[in-house]
Amino acid sequence: MKVVVVGGGIAGLGAAYELSLNPKNEVVLFESEERLGGKILTQKHDGRIIEAGADAFLRRNPHGMKLAEELGLAGELTAPAAGSALLYSNGHLQQMPRELAMGVPTDPRVPLHTHSISLPARLRASAGILLGLRGDPNTDSLGLLCQRRLGRGFTQGVVDPLIGGINAGSVFGSSISIMAPQLVAPLTAGPKLPPKGNHRRGDEVPKQKPAPIFASLPGGLGQLVDATAEAVRSNGAEIVIGATVVGIEPKKDGWLVSFERAGTMESIQADGLVLAAPAYHSADLLRPIAKEAAAKLSQIRYSSVAICSLGLKGADYHLDDKISGVLIPKGQGFLTTAISISSSKWPSWAAPDELLIRASVGRFGDYRHLEIDDSDLIDLVANEADSILSLGDSGELGHAKVFRWENALAQFRPHHNKLIEAIRLEISNAGLRNITLAGSYLSGSGVPSSLGSGRKAAAEIQPAQQG
Repeated sequence: MKVVVVGGGIAGLGAAYELSLNPKNEVVLFESEERLGGKILTQKHDGRIIEAGADAFLRRNPHGMKLAEELGLAGELTAPAAGSALLYSNGHLQQMPRELAMGVPTDPRVPLHTHSISLPARLRASAGILLGLRGDPNTDSLGLLCQRRLGRGFTQGVVDPLIGGINAGSVFGSSISIMAPQLVAPLTAGPKLPPKGNHRRGDEVPKQKPAPIFASLPGGLGQLVDATAEAVRSNGAEIVIGATVVGIEPKKDGWLVSFERAGTMESIQADGLVLAAPAYHSADLLRPIAKEAAAKLSQIRYSSVAICSLGLKGADYHLDDKISGVLIPKGQGFLTTAISISSSKWPSWAAPDELLIRASVGRFGDYRHLEIDDSDLIDLVANEADSILSLGDSGELGHAKVFRWENALAQFRPHHNKLIEAIRLEISNAGLRNITLAGSYLSGSGVPSSLGSGRKAAAEIQPAQQG
């Protein structure tokens, strides 16, 4: 069976890899860019490894670990050397309590030690846990559930930068079932009293070193992309880069896929089709043949962000080397939303005596960075990093580069799962067969989720191959 995969991001590569495991399949992947990987982009600069997008993936989501094992990369996986984030608030850096689960406390004493927010906000959060305040989980709104339980101050100052920042959005416009399903239970639990006993912070019994949460590779996540592409090709599949799929047409015996390459229009016949492109591109392809599905796909919104990679030589940096980064809540007066301390997380990636940071700018609805050219954006971010990290002397700027990601991160509004179900139903109602969807917009951001969506999409086509 011949299957075409549209899109060479990690979801499309996952689909092509899964399909290529069956020697009876003839697989062709089309990618419009001149490279593979989508939002994964690893570059090298004077010996440094620079991640323009994601710099690690979650270990607890099995799809990333599974692929690494299948590709023989499990033994090379590395964990960040630093893993403790700070919150910036009102001119100060504050350590977040270790007891927070994705920003949500379950012990009423914990908010009282969260000094990045005001005392009234801390008291309100503690009271919400003690009294068991809870919203209606059927709203599927992460922000509303957090606000009912913990109050608006705690939600805006702690939960939003932690979880909303994952996809450059806001918890108030996010689906809890997509972004943080594990928080439904603690946010809807009954009254919670403090555990008995005289408990003081710092008195905890020493525990074993926790297992790593994130993983990467010595060559960055680009190494995972390259290894996956190599495996796909080794399995006999074809990867075509620089080719944009511009049309798909259902035929009696399958699909006619039209694409443009080097200014020339071409077409290919296929038995099955995996659309692993962003929602807006998949909507464009489906619009002539499944108008309602395309309309619903177009409802999915994306945020645009920029990553500024800066290498500061001889900077007066004094934070603990276990600090992995700083989160900046809304309302602090900065364009920067987060700073990742790459030289602490991945020491081998930075040059000697260099502070290597990645600063994120842009949120859903805040696109000021799009109006600023690269040079001015670097200056602005460098000045903000100086203030946020209290560098004093920021040293010499030895490396600086801006990576712009427009319409990059899907926003998962409440009841997103129902929207995806409706899209799939409309595709079926249009009489389309042997076509599946893949991509981060379906069920969550991150490398493992995207990989999982691709491999699942490939598996959904498999039954049609056995006729």
